[in-house]
Amino acid sequence: MAASKIILGFILAGTMAACGGGEQPPAAGDATAPGGGAQADQPPPAAEAAAQPAATGAGPLDGVWRCKMNGDIPLGTLTFTGGSYVFQTTNTAWEPNPNSSDGSGMVTFNENFILPDTGPLKDKFEVTGAFGDGSFINFNTNLGMMFGCRRP
Repeated sequence: MAASKIILGFILAGTMAACGGGEQPPAAGDATAPGGGAQADQPPPAAEAAAQPAATGAGPLDGVWRCKMNGDIPLGTLTFTGGSYVFQTTNTAWEPNPNSSDGSGMVTFNENFILPDTGPLKDKFEVTGAFGDGSFINFNTNLGMMFGCRRP
């Protein structure tokens, strides 16, 4: 099942790149600026050093994303910080609307794919994600795209 989700993600990512990749990704300095100065001032402890590759790979996705279901219907906000995330359902005005699918979890980034390890993306939605230039994320199941996210 995981392999079929990854294959579907490759197909979806390729289609999205071919069809609508007109938006520019954020400047590289935006994704790497937080914490950059502190790293130069002092060497990171071993635990932080081990965590840095995941945070570096996740840099283009860090921040808040607004997710919509097919039909342009607001679903919720998704906030990434490194390899962790928080999902919060919202109403149509993007205000929090508590739901059983709210929660936090961890993801693994593999090239331009998001593979949920824990939390609602894995347990409630059962999706994998594909992202292109940092301006969109598409989450899908074996049946196709479930919802998409863009930066506010």
